[in-house]
Amino acid sequence: MKFNSYLGILCVCASLAAPIAKSAPVTLDFTGTVTSTSGSYSSIAAGTQITGTYTFNYANGNPSDSTGTIGSSNWQVEEQGGTALGPPAANVVFSSTASVGGVTYATSAPGASENESFARSENSGTWFHAQELQATDSTDYTTSYFYIENSTGSPYTSTGAPVLTAATTSAFGLFGVTTASTSSSVEYTITSLTPVPLPAAAWLMLGGLGGLGAFALRTGTRTRVERVPFVLRPSGVAGGSHPI
Repeated sequence: MKFNSYLGILCVCASLAAPIAKSAPVTLDFTGTVTSTSGSYSSIAAGTQITGTYTFNYANGNPSDSTGTIGSSNWQVEEQGGTALGPPAANVVFSSTASVGGVTYATSAPGASENESFARSENSGTWFHAQELQATDSTDYTTSYFYIENSTGSPYTSTGAPVLTAATTSAFGLFGVTTASTSSSVEYTITSLTPVPLPAAAWLMLGGLGGLGAFALRTGTRTRVERVPFVLRPSGVAGGSHPI
């Protein structure tokens, strides 16, 4: 009887813990160096340091838009929506912030016209690519992306978190704002990626649930087709409805 009570408590806690663990976003701080700018950001000189964050919430991915197993050589997690694409999408898979030369950027609220965000592997798992675009209409939108390219091995962990390794040959990013079809952007190389630790409260919660599980066991008896709507590269070649 006592074991059944403990087991019931464990099941309830596990059911609560699973969504918490699954939905917990992962954030990385980054530093980099500006390589080129355009539009209203043209006053920012090449070589200026840029800092910011990349945040991933894979629980927000839409299974219909996602493929493969995260961490494998071929996977994608994506969420998309808005009047230009279909049903609205209230969440994002990838978001970013940046600060450089007195300019700041932060991923906008999900765009009414288009809300697209993804993270995925490319080039047989030797590249990592994350990108987001938020559009209020066909001529006004914000976007950011970054790539990591390796000569060998994967630039991401088994859980899909991007990493720089000794095999990294290129790591670069961009953020941009377009207003009335006039675009401004900042391109940069990435020099460091640092995971932001989980808050202490989260570790305490996970540790407590793990302890409860161990206590209960000790007291028991033995009885989608992939869709790529937008792809931007620093060369300026664009593959979507909203090129920078």
